[in-house]
Amino acid sequence: MRSLPPVVLRIVGWALLSAPSRAYLGSQARRSQKREVSEDFVWHLERGDGGEVSLVFDECAVNKWYDAQDVPELKPYCNFFDVTYSRLMGMGIDASETIGQGCDQCALRFKHKRETVIPKNLDGVIE
Repeated sequence: MRSLPPVVLRIVGWALLSAPSRAYLGSQARRSQKREVSEDFVWHLERGDGGEVSLVFDECAVNKWYDAQDVPELKPYCNFFDVTYSRLMGMGIDASETIGQGCDQCALRFKHKRETVIPKNLDGVIE
């Protein structure tokens, strides 16, 4: 991703949280609630104050896969990529609440023009 110009990454980040994308995400979230695939994510979309958009996961496909592979020690790092792309795309994620850290839900809270929060579980992993 670093090979792309920063302005392109910022435009993509903006587009991913735009109204059309939120509508699409909402339809995908509703579909996940049907639990058609047991190994998949189950989540819903929330709107917060000041333009915050949150993807809130009740079940995490990544953590399910880690369990199936018998590598639970990787669970705390499951949101590494979310924080990485958020920083590059200016999406202002706060991913400090994750199932991989033992929380009941994983909440990926995005807000443009907010600095990406490096959660404690990734402190030292991401500069």
